[in-house]
Amino acid sequence: MEAAPKRARAGGGSAPDRLSTLPDELLHRVLSFLPSRQAVQTTVLSKRWIDLWRSMPALNLIISEFRSTTAGHYDQERWGKMENFTTNLLMRHRAPRLDAFRLNTGRISGVDWRRDVDRWFRRAMEYCPVVMEIWLSRAGGVRYHLPKLVSCHLKRLNISGVFLERSFAEQLHSGCPVLEDLKIWECRGFRGFQSDTLKNLVAFDCWADADADTDTWTIRAPSLASVCLSLPYYNSTDVLLDTGNSLVEASIRGSLSYYISRRDSQAVLLGSLVNVTSLELSCFNAMVFLDKEFDKAPIFENLRTLSLEECFVGIHEEDKFMSFGRLLQKSPNLEKLTLQNLRVRPTAPFEFPVLENLRTLLLDECDLCGNILLLRHFLRSSPNLEKLTLRLCRLPKVFPGGKGKAKSKKAYCQFQNLVHFKCQKLKSTEIIYREGRKIQGLVSFFLGISGCAPKNTITLTKYEEKRARL
Repeated sequence: MEAAPKRARAGGGSAPDRLSTLPDELLHRVLSFLPSRQAVQTTVLSKRWIDLWRSMPALNLIISEFRSTTAGHYDQERWGKMENFTTNLLMRHRAPRLDAFRLNTGRISGVDWRRDVDRWFRRAMEYCPVVMEIWLSRAGGVRYHLPKLVSCHLKRLNISGVFLERSFAEQLHSGCPVLEDLKIWECRGFRGFQSDTLKNLVAFDCWADADADTDTWTIRAPSLASVCLSLPYYNSTDVLLDTGNSLVEASIRGSLSYYISRRDSQAVLLGSLVNVTSLELSCFNAMVFLDKEFDKAPIFENLRTLSLEECFVGIHEEDKFMSFGRLLQKSPNLEKLTLQNLRVRPTAPFEFPVLENLRTLLLDECDLCGNILLLRHFLRSSPNLEKLTLRLCRLPKVFPGGKGKAKSKKAYCQFQNLVHFKCQKLKSTEIIYREGRKIQGLVSFFLGISGCAPKNTITLTKYEEKRARL
């Protein structure tokens, strides 16, 4: 530890900077947060920094660090600079191992970069990195075929825009014995995942080859705790999930919803998620929840948080509402429910389930037309509700005022008569609205039912477009 100050003084000057007096381990840590090109540029600071980059434990290679002013050959010149820098960096780097290797080529065109990337990837694997992130260009349909993965130290793998062999699942299982986190974006060619140690999985916009001998993804991961699947709508791949009882968080999005002819396999997939405590579903067809395979699924006893976005797509309103109720019936212990872009209107004679444990309800850009009967169902069936948020919802034109005043007043009174509930624990109702939208009637409604919810406080929040985009 005493050698560092001596090395700093050797750089010249009577008062060395404090940063240069730090031990190599801390300076390496600092360099690990920088793009590798900037890390190498620190050699100009003093003699203390000349060789530090040669043993820094993380390499971050990013195409955006290399500029070009050549018109018509912008990407070619940038890639030429990156290729020259990276090749020299890997030749001169002498760390025995790497904590992380990251490569981001951006979206470049007019360059066949695959041979260079292949050399760099194979060289990086020799360092046995703990973290590897490969984000490659998909411009022009060019895809890099990822070599066989063999790393006894790899714990996190993020890859994007590559072609994965059909044996990828077996490679993970046998070649990466300590892998815990896997994220793949816009990859193709493989048939699933298999790992005894994998805990977190994200697969976004991935699909198999059209000529594959099977149309089923198999995910076998007995230690998996979190999964996020988002498949392209044009993909027809089924998903077989085998995780035992380890899975607690799941998010299912994409083609699993749009490919209606496979609703039975989608229902089976949902049935394999019965142990989760948090579940997000996006764009599921209404018939999935009415399928006989979903009837066979056990009750979601552990489910506490449920988020539904644009679900219950279908033709008939009765099917939509019945499928919505079916899902809620299988989720008796819900504490928090979020509904986004819901277009479901209550229909008779299906009975809405009682949600004894529901504490928080968020209706986000939902359709509350039709005398806001959906809201009525929730108020009547959630005796322990504490917080209600209505965000940018479509409101009915049944409140007094404006054209058709008498008719609106009559419909409003009918709605009031339909509401029979006691939300003694409801403490907060927030109405988030756009400027210009008339919400007086909705506010009057909540004020009018204050006897049913004596502790309720109404908050009006104007929606700000700029803040929302941030």
